Parts: sequence; structure tokens; C-alpha cells
Amino acid sequence: TVTVVRCQLGSYPNFFFEVEHQRAGEFVDELRAVASAADLERFVARYGIRRSDPRFWATSDWLREDLRRRQPGEAGIYDLARYENL
Repeated sequence: TVTVVRCQLGSYPNFFFEVEHQRAGEFVDELRAVASAADLERFVARYGIRRSDPRFWATSDWLREDLRRRQPGEAGIYDLARYENL
């Protein structure tokens, strides 16, 4: 299952998706349409940031800094041990 929220939630992310705000509805619609491993692969190829993606560490750092800026009392370091490479 996937929970889509407007904010950051939790300290143990298992995957990052990058979606432009104006395409959020399209993202959710495409996610709901995933019905097979091949569908998931196409979805992740379009929106996902795997560990092997050159954007991985920059994205992780940006999210951590954004959380520190928005909720300094809740910010810390993500535990990426559970991060999937889908």
C-alpha cells in the first residue's frame, strides 16, 4: 500500500517519488491503475527515485532540509535502511 500525504511523514522512508504539484491528481490516478509488476515498473520509471538514481542523495538532503525548515522540532536524519530500490 501507499499513503499519499501533503507533508513529510515518518523517519523511515521506503521510497521517494517526485511529482510536480500540478500533476498530483495524475500521479494518484496512475498509481491506482497499477495492477501488475510491469505496471509498477512503468510507474516507478516515471516518478520514482531509486537508490541508483543520481538524484537520490540530493532528494534525500532536500527533504531533510525542508523538514528542518518547516518543523525544526521534528527534524532529524532519515533512516534509509528500509529504502527499497523497486
